[in-house]
Amino acid sequence: MKINSMGKSIILFLFFAFNFINAQSGKVEYAIRVHEIVNSDNPEVQSMLDKMVTLANKQKFELLFSTVGSSFKIVEDMSGVTKYEKAMIKVAKAANTTTFDIYYDQENDIQYSESEDGVVIKDTNSRKNWEITSESKTINDYLCYKALYKRNYIGRFGDVRVDVIEAWFAPILPYRFGPKNYYGLPGLILELTDTKSTYLARRIDLEQNDIKIIFPKGKTVSKEEYDKKLRAQMGM
Repeated sequence: MKINSMGKSIILFLFFAFNFINAQSGKVEYAIRVHEIVNSDNPEVQSMLDKMVTLANKQKFELLFSTVGSSFKIVEDMSGVTKYEKAMIKVAKAANTTTFDIYYDQENDIQYSESEDGVVIKDTNSRKNWEITSESKTINDYLCYKALYKRNYIGRFGDVRVDVIEAWFAPILPYRFGPKNYYGLPGLILELTDTKSTYLARRIDLEQNDIKIIFPKGKTVSKEEYDKKLRAQMGM
């Protein structure tokens, strides 16, 4: 029996769809690209800023997800790294990506952010109001659609500001997870542009068995408490 090109396409689609439906969990590796570049008239300061961007662009992040939730962490190899470089990497993370490991408990709709010193911030109001658009593009051979999220925050001088976060998600990958603390879309987020950086999915591995996600159990504070303390430190 001969199968035409349309038939082959349908069979291929059904094959992938079957795998996606049966996969319970997975792992995504993200690279980043810093797009907010700071310039200085001081050559020494500019050299340091350029070094920070270079270090930031070398970072890789790993998203693990399962039926219970997800974890998002930086993948670091500190072997052979000098003390000065470690300090620069820490600054690069704080300036361009994140210094937190981020977990999402999907069953209870709770987000945990764990700092490098072990403090855990519990957020019970982390759900995002996404605006899904009709704009589409292909990422890693997956058809993706653009979604926008408007994030309000208080500026240094007490003024209300708005950041627009742009996410591209693949509906054929029916997992509601993504980089950092961005999730809740009807498909896996393969590209996300935050305020300073863009996260790009480089590798996607789906698993038939459930990956175990272990949520942090350190010293826990609510997000409201953490934000209040942060504002006090900034004199707000």
